[in-house]
Amino acid sequence: MPASLFVSEVPMFILEGKVPTHEWPSSKDQSRYKIIFSLAHFGPDGKANGQEILLQAVNKTPVLEVWINRKSQRIEKIFNPPADKYYEGMPVPVF
Repeated sequence: MPASLFVSEVPMFILEGKVPTHEWPSSKDQSRYKIIFSLAHFGPDGKANGQEILLQAVNKTPVLEVWINRKSQRIEKIFNPPADKYYEGMPVPVF
């Protein structure tokens, strides 16, 4: 997703002073992206493959966040997972 997009439901590093929003990714700078590597957790139905992972994961644990510059083809930043989860302890609907 674009590096300047911060979504509270996605476990990501949020820069100081930034507030999570729900904007269209297409309205953001498309030259800088972030990739959030996560470990997917599944319910009793077991593991999934391919795109089904997104549909069947009941939870996710962030592992690493990498910001890239698509023009220069370089890594700009690497973040460890956030220590505090944005919605820690609050029930959040999953659609």
